[in-house]
Amino acid sequence: MKNILVTGGAGYIGSHMVLELVNKGYTPVILDNFSNSTRQNIFTIEKITGAKLEVVEWDLKTPLDSIKLPKIDCIVHFGALKAVGESVEKPIEYYRNNVTGSINLISYAKKKEIKNIVFSSTAAVYGNPPTKQVNEDTPTNPVSPYAFSKLVIERVLNDSSLAYGLNVVVFRYFNVAGNVENGLIGDTQLTCQNLIPSIILSHLGIRKTELNVYGNDYPTRDGTGVRDYIHVLDLIDAHIRAIDFLEENAGFHQFNLGTGKGFSVLEIINKFEEISKQKVKYKVVERRPGDISQITTDSSKALKTLGWKAKRDLCEMIESSYKWYKSNFIY
Repeated sequence: MKNILVTGGAGYIGSHMVLELVNKGYTPVILDNFSNSTRQNIFTIEKITGAKLEVVEWDLKTPLDSIKLPKIDCIVHFGALKAVGESVEKPIEYYRNNVTGSINLISYAKKKEIKNIVFSSTAAVYGNPPTKQVNEDTPTNPVSPYAFSKLVIERVLNDSSLAYGLNVVVFRYFNVAGNVENGLIGDTQLTCQNLIPSIILSHLGIRKTELNVYGNDYPTRDGTGVRDYIHVLDLIDAHIRAIDFLEENAGFHQFNLGTGKGFSVLEIINKFEEISKQKVKYKVVERRPGDISQITTDSSKALKTLGWKAKRDLCEMIESSYKWYKSNFIY
C-alpha cells in the first residue's frame, strides 16, 4: 500500500484525488495550508469511505525541515495559487507561493529520497500559441505570472530530475470542471474565478455580483475566449495512471490533458441555460490582463503513453457542478 502525499489535498481537485486514492487502496497524506480550502471535503471523504485521513496543516513557503510525515512513496503536487488575473495584480505573492513552495517541496523530496513526483501544471504556459491546438512540442510563452510560475517549477523539476534522479510527470491542462456524481465533495471556496462555477454561483444568487464576461472582441467565432475543458474525474484518472507509470519509468515526462474540443465563454453560458432551463444574466466587461484568446490541447501523447483519454463531456461537467452547488449552498 503506497503512501501518497497530496499537496492542496483539501481543495477542489486535491479532494477528488484523495477520494480516488482511498478507493484505489492507496494511503493519501494531505498537506494543505487551508488558504483556499476548508476541512469540509476531508470530513465528507472520511464519512463516506470510513477511512481516517492523515492531515498536516502546513504552508509550503516554510521549509519542511521540521515536518513530521510518514514514509512517502510519491508526491502529487496540486498546492498553488491559480487565478490568472489575480497573479497580474499580485505577482510577488504568486512567485513566492508557487515557486518557493515548490522548491521547498522538491528539497524535501530530495532529502527524504522520495523519487516520484506528479506535478499539476497548466496549458497556460503556451501563452497565445501560433496554432489553436497545442501539443507538448509547442513553444512555451506564458503571458501571466501564474503561468510563468508554473513553467519555472517545470524547469526546476526537469533540472532536479537530471541532477538528483527524480522521476517526474508534469500535466499541462486547462479548465477543470465537474464533480463526483453524488455531489458530495467539491470546491468550498465561493471566490473561485473559473467560468463554470462563476456562472452557477451568480445564477443561484450565492455570489451577489453579476456574472462578468471578460471581453467579446477576441478573434474567435463569437468574440469570447475559447478554452478546453476537462472533467475533474478524468483529470484524477490521469494522475492515478501517472503514479503507476512512475513505478516503471524513470526521468522527466510532460503530458497535455484535455478533450481537444474548445468552447467559448458564450457557448458555456448557453449550455448552462440549456441544462438549467433558465436564462443567465451577465455583462460584458474589459478583458482581464493575462487572458488569452483561444487554446485547446492535443492529448494524443497521454493516450499513447498512459492509455489515458477524456471520457466525460461538457454536459456532465456542468450538471455535476450544478448539483454540488445546489446541494451544498442552497438551503
